[in-house]
Amino acid sequence: MRIIPGFVVALAILITVGTSTAADTCTPVRPPGLSAEAVDQTVLRKVAETLQVPTERIDPRKTIKELDPSDNVPITYTFAVSAIAEALAFDSAAAFYEANKATGKQYPWEGLTVATMQILARKAYFAGTDAPPPSAPGGATFKTQRFSVAVPSQPSNWSLMVCTHDRFAFRSQDARAENVYTAAAGDIRLEPFKNDKTFLDQVRADMALQVPTGHAMTSIDVRMLQRSGPPCALASGELTATAPPAQTSSKSRYTIYARFCYDSKYPYLGYLAYFSHQGRASAADVRAMAMSYIDGVKAAR
Repeated sequence: MRIIPGFVVALAILITVGTSTAADTCTPVRPPGLSAEAVDQTVLRKVAETLQVPTERIDPRKTIKELDPSDNVPITYTFAVSAIAEALAFDSAAAFYEANKATGKQYPWEGLTVATMQILARKAYFAGTDAPPPSAPGGATFKTQRFSVAVPSQPSNWSLMVCTHDRFAFRSQDARAENVYTAAAGDIRLEPFKNDKTFLDQVRADMALQVPTGHAMTSIDVRMLQRSGPPCALASGELTATAPPAQTSSKSRYTIYARFCYDSKYPYLGYLAYFSHQGRASAADVRAMAMSYIDGVKAAR
């Protein structure tokens, strides 16, 4: 696709004024406790994800235009800058635009190297301070172009951990942290649907990616959901700690539930609804809460 000059001008104006990159219903959440190296890696990862290449192939000494010499570079730059803004919760469009003035180049994708973007991101990040995540009232609704999601009503005391244009995550725990719950939803890439078996194999592989460090999947169940519309699959799994601490109760469990659904328009896209629990709540109660939340994640109309 060739981009017409008028579109480039309009896009440059949009970037110049530092248009908000957050979803309409919330602002990005600043991730706490990042090191300078972690900030650098975040910038590098977001650029690589935008270009759909491994991070090892990104040379920080190059500009976005050098990394993407196609006519689509304004779009590439815009997506990368938006992703960086959401991941680190700062107005990267405005910061990069101001820094570009010193380069003598007309557009930031021509004047700023990825290394310079990393320096600016570090400066912005360390100018901020860590703070508790904002609360997420039960029943509050968040939307993307692909789905809508409601904050679980049970249990209570949810916090908003992640909020971007395509992904949300919430967390709740009781006073003693004996029960920790995570609920999330986000856009995902899927292989075009061929048949139930290949889809379920893909779901099993994706479920393995949901296992946090220090745990192993001990059981998993995946099945197709019989419903109208695009194919969906439901998965559930039990996890155990690979090196459980001595004080962990034998009654403590780690359970995850997830539903994978194809988008109605694009064969290679879909969305994921995810719910996990770690603690001593009854398995029946956890499943009821998980299914109530997952059923509430609806395809966009």
